[in-house]
Amino acid sequence: EPPVQEKFIYHKGHEFMPTLYHFPTNCEACTKPLWNMFKPPLALECLRCQIKCHKDHMDRKEEVLRPCLNRSMSLLALYEASIQEFHTRHLLKKAISRNGTRVTSAPVHFPNLHAVGTATLMVHW
Repeated sequence: EPPVQEKFIYHKGHEFMPTLYHFPTNCEACTKPLWNMFKPPLALECLRCQIKCHKDHMDRKEEVLRPCLNRSMSLLALYEASIQEFHTRHLLKKAISRNGTRVTSAPVHFPNLHAVGTATLMVHW
């Protein structure tokens, strides 16, 4: 059995690691077996979302795999945080213009927006 090289392969947000399976496992691209007790085919497993496939699919540059769900979920969380920050800023601007208040620069921390950043705004009533 040749040794498996631990060289990562990056594709569609996946971080694939070459591996061999000696227990029942199927390819998520073609559903054929990925394992063999004595001589398994070279396989790839994503370290982020654990999707498994034959290395041959990558070697032949087949577009049979979905993007990495783990990466998609983290991008979705960042998107939702930026939307929340946008709405917070919009509400503050609306309140300021409605009340005719004066605005100066000073750091204000929004605890729910720590992933996105902080805003610089001080309101004098």
